[in-house]
Amino acid sequence: MSLRWSLKGLFGGFVLPLVGLLGGCGVLPSPEGAPSARDERILRAPGGEILTREALMEAMAGVRVLYLGEQHDNPRHHAIQEEIIAELIRRGRPLALGFEFFSREQTGWLMNHTVGKPSPFMPMSETHAEALLRSRLGWSQREEWAFYYPLIKLAATHHLPVFGADLDQGIRTRLARTGIKEMFRVEKEGLPLTPFAHPAYATLMRAQLTEVHCGHAPADMVARLYETWLARNDTMAASIVSMLADLPPEGMVIVILGAGHIAHGMGVPERVAWRQPGLSQLALGLREFPADGGGDSLVPQPVTIDGVTFPPEYEYLWYTAPAPAPDGGKEDRCRQFKTKPSN
Repeated sequence: MSLRWSLKGLFGGFVLPLVGLLGGCGVLPSPEGAPSARDERILRAPGGEILTREALMEAMAGVRVLYLGEQHDNPRHHAIQEEIIAELIRRGRPLALGFEFFSREQTGWLMNHTVGKPSPFMPMSETHAEALLRSRLGWSQREEWAFYYPLIKLAATHHLPVFGADLDQGIRTRLARTGIKEMFRVEKEGLPLTPFAHPAYATLMRAQLTEVHCGHAPADMVARLYETWLARNDTMAASIVSMLADLPPEGMVIVILGAGHIAHGMGVPERVAWRQPGLSQLALGLREFPADGGGDSLVPQPVTIDGVTFPPEYEYLWYTAPAPAPDGGKEDRCRQFKTKPSN
């Protein structure tokens, strides 16, 4: 199992998500030896059936909740998201757009920007409005704004409601550092926690959280990080169900989120189903071909932990070329956790 997360990604800002189990991934390499844009491929699991873009769109158009799981630093994934949303707008579905990367408390700023009425006392240009929104959301210094603002702008153009789905950053930090038992009641009142959990899933996620921290995180810290992970997924599920209740029966909620929040049959979609059984949902995994193009299958495999088999990560996958690593792939991601030897 390989990971491409960071501590900041899990509980802070820019997320580098779970790469997940692929059971060997394969694609015919480009002449240069690495997958390129022309190699993009859409698959349906578990059989690995290759789909056209049109077939995928037909499948997505019929559900109430659509998840677009991404690798956050891949520009092509964000371009695909924009293409999908634009096509669904063209088809006339009443839509709402939710983001993992904004908290529920930030929803007001997002709604004001996309469906709100302008202030009669402070008229502003589109450029000024964007800069003000970016500042209010705390993204003024975050370069990845360029990935997500086009989606917000598309929503504003078509007057679509946009909401933040995740926990407030302060509560996330408190959970990760303190644990829910040590938090005050006023902090816990806004946590829409559910009993939806499983001991084997806890084992799986704690192992992954330990690997994320290169084995340097103590067990009690990993336990709190897992607790935070569950709270975030529960919160996103509650946000989605609440938004859906304000849409007409033919309406759809589209959620932009990291791949890890969909994986292993215990993520956000299952928590939405726990709250609203029978709801039609579809999760599309936007994934990168492995850099070496090796292996025989691109279809995710089930994961068995403590005798319990969790389903493959996605029913639908869209593979793209990998995004170039900012540092050329040379940075040691574990360096931040290593201690300096004493003199």
